[in-house]
Amino acid sequence: MLQNKKGRWILQEGDIRIGPDDMQIDDWKTISTYLETWFDVDKRFGTFTRRFADYVNFYAIYYPLTRRIKAVYFIHYEDGTVSDEVKVRDLMRSEKKLILSEMRREGLDELIQEMRKESFPGILFEWLKNGVKQMRSKFNIGRDVTNA
Repeated sequence: MLQNKKGRWILQEGDIRIGPDDMQIDDWKTISTYLETWFDVDKRFGTFTRRFADYVNFYAIYYPLTRRIKAVYFIHYEDGTVSDEVKVRDLMRSEKKLILSEMRREGLDELIQEMRKESFPGILFEWLKNGVKQMRSKFNIGRDVTNA
């Protein structure tokens, strides 16, 4: 198993799974999903769930407008309490790609299309995307204009 700079495991193919109905659109801004964990969460997140009857619920949140993804988890303790959201701050690029690949396999692109068609943020996204292209073209942003 590969390790990151902190000595924690790096997620690889087969470590996570997404159920067919686990993804959902949240407030028409994000798409979130529960990630089944098929890896040692203690070694990846630095938690201590093995000693007790604690367990981790792992989630991914995708932001279509900015194409960012974040991962969070909650620790469910033996006494019935639940931790606050814990953001996975050391998520590597390869892990993000793995999560996105799994999300795409379960219909991410279709949910993004639904967001774009059915929501104001979706309409705004298309407007901004097209507007940015037009502004870049009009003002030569992102082009080498020294040879013009």
